[in-house]
Amino acid sequence: MKNLKTLIRKILKPFNFSIPVRFSGSRIRIPLINAMGVENIRISNHEHFMLHCIRKFHTRGATFLDIGANIGQTLLKLKVVDKSAPYIGIEPNPYCLFYLQHLVKYNNFKSCRFISAGASDKTGLFPLHVDVERSVQTSSGATFIENYKANKNPKNDLLLACLPLSKENCSTLFMKKIGIIKVDIEGGEYFALNGLKWLIDRDNPIIILENLREHKSLPVRVEINTLLNDLIGDLNYKLFEIIDKNSEISYKVVQSFGGKVDKHSTNNFLVVPKTLNIF
Repeated sequence: MKNLKTLIRKILKPFNFSIPVRFSGSRIRIPLINAMGVENIRISNHEHFMLHCIRKFHTRGATFLDIGANIGQTLLKLKVVDKSAPYIGIEPNPYCLFYLQHLVKYNNFKSCRFISAGASDKTGLFPLHVDVERSVQTSSGATFIENYKANKNPKNDLLLACLPLSKENCSTLFMKKIGIIKVDIEGGEYFALNGLKWLIDRDNPIIILENLREHKSLPVRVEINTLLNDLIGDLNYKLFEIIDKNSEISYKVVQSFGGKVDKHSTNNFLVVPKTLNIF
């Protein structure tokens, strides 16, 4: 499958066009630009749990904050559920941002805004670590965190900006209530949320968060999980592991990140205020 995707990208790279796709009862257009967007053609097979979470927990009128917007997989899921939903996407990769703007234009999505930077708790410039076999343009699993993943090389010729989504920086942008925060930034989840504590305290949003399994050859994951567990406790939130068993989505209470995970785990978690009874 991986070799087939690589071949398709090579064939499509000289061409820019869009194709119609039916997804969750809606007709959307998927732009293909220099081979970017191929994954979105099969959006109906991508992360079933995310569509389930949006349908179950999204509140109309509330803003959806997407940290790690990538090429719009979550944006598409949100808009087929609620086309008028206010959306803010955080994405430091300039190639992804270029694609996202075309995705919004082709589908006439309203109330979409993007921040061209990575979310963190400090300001700085960082190299992006990408798959050794992929470019910055096509690597969906790229990370700012050194040694968070195996087989990653830093692209030192492209430094991307990170900044805190602090009250001073973003109070005007985040005037409306944030209902859901999705965080999928390959190890940077703690740093993004730590820079957003003021907003989480204000709005008590539901958080959908990816957390990869700990591995003895990647000790930085253990360190980050310790920070995440402390932060979740400080925020007075509780944790659910998202289970996908043959496309049937369920939620399992867990005590912390880094423990034994279910064999049907999606490596994603629902982080919910303890004061909120959702099940």
